[in-house]
Amino acid sequence: MKKVIILISVIFYINTTHASNNFNCIVTDATDVDKNGMLQNKYVAKNYTGSTFVVDRETGKMIGDISNYNSNAKPVTHNYFPDENGFKAITTYSPHPAVDYLFIQEYVEKAKKPFLYLSSSTLISGTCVYY
Repeated sequence: MKKVIILISVIFYINTTHASNNFNCIVTDATDVDKNGMLQNKYVAKNYTGSTFVVDRETGKMIGDISNYNSNAKPVTHNYFPDENGFKAITTYSPHPAVDYLFIQEYVEKAKKPFLYLSSSTLISGTCVYY
């Protein structure tokens, strides 16, 4: 019984420690969809490359050069089994409908975790580290 209690305590500690880490992210690439449905990054990438932001794991808010919230919307996090599914934050804006989607591949076994961020017709990618 003592071993079971110790095991449960260790698992709880690992989960709460892992769950408290926020992310510090840097943009390495960006692209946009043109009027013909093609991905192009002539001007988009140069505007975003090198941008940084921090993601609050609890709220899903992106704070920095890129943001996913305002007075009309706040993100909702989907952070179930991050070691298998990754971290997700979805923001729905109103009254003019728009959706932002942030996905961080936490399951990647490297210090730098790849991310994708989709906002309107712009796709931004890069890496995040625990912060």
